[in-house]
Amino acid sequence: MASFPLRLIAPHGVIFEGQVEQVTATSPVGEFGVLAQHVDFLTALTACPLILKLAGAGYRYYVVPSGLAEVKDGNMTILVPQATPAQEIELEQADTEMKELREKLESLAIGSEQYAEAERAFALAQARWRAAQLTAPRA
Repeated sequence: MASFPLRLIAPHGVIFEGQVEQVTATSPVGEFGVLAQHVDFLTALTACPLILKLAGAGYRYYVVPSGLAEVKDGNMTILVPQATPAQEIELEQADTEMKELREKLESLAIGSEQYAEAERAFALAQARWRAAQLTAPRA
């Protein structure tokens, strides 16, 4: 499969720079994938697992709370406030966090400022849980 250059950048510096065969992420309108020779585009990212299929073999998984992804002239750049490597996330802890935030969200009035904040926190917890599942050892 053909590869293309990707740069994943946070305020503290470059997190990943290299050749990838595919990138999978989530925008406000849903999950999307980028392959080599993708049409130029620009999109916001929502809290999601960021899946990088490395050129040759293997994967890298990160969790991002938000960001901006651009494909231009065959290159992809992703700007994020932070990116947590998925292997640093414990599945049980992510599961507990997600359940606690779901309960909090259900107790709040829809449309309130607290609800919007809890909804963002829940979306990030859900992304952390999904990423932890991707890297958890198989039984």
